[in-house]
Amino acid sequence: MLGKWALNRSKIKKVIYGYLVERRNLHRAAAVHFLNNEELEEAKNYGVPMKAFTLSNGVFFEKYSNLQLKTVLDEKYRQIEGKVVILFLGRLHPKKGFDLLIPAFSIARKKVPNMHLLIAGPDNDGYKSNIEKLIESENQSDSVTFLGMVSGDS
Repeated sequence: MLGKWALNRSKIKKVIYGYLVERRNLHRAAAVHFLNNEELEEAKNYGVPMKAFTLSNGVFFEKYSNLQLKTVLDEKYRQIEGKVVILFLGRLHPKKGFDLLIPAFSIARKKVPNMHLLIAGPDNDGYKSNIEKLIESENQSDSVTFLGMVSGDS
């Protein structure tokens, strides 16, 4: 949350909070964990000396060795049967780049018309309606399916 995008949201409150509380926390922390070097570089612009390290989220491939076949997914979502499936998996939030994804998907479908976009993730802040409007403006409603929150075998 030390990135430029996050810091520019409710900027005045974050500047005050940063000055009164967060700068001291960051400076005194044993270490601050970042998921990638880009996050670390952005945090340096915050202007607080801090001990930091980068450690990516791990993916344990053995957990996915017995995945169900795509035919199971096709049976559950008939609209994707025989299609090239693109998956967005994450929370529905402006930060996630739907303003880029949806127009790019629309362009890609001109080259690969049998593409279908699955959007899986929670809509905690009601942002889904914004995404739906964007999908409609790109005339892609028939090629996008919202799955909602998914977990386990769902």
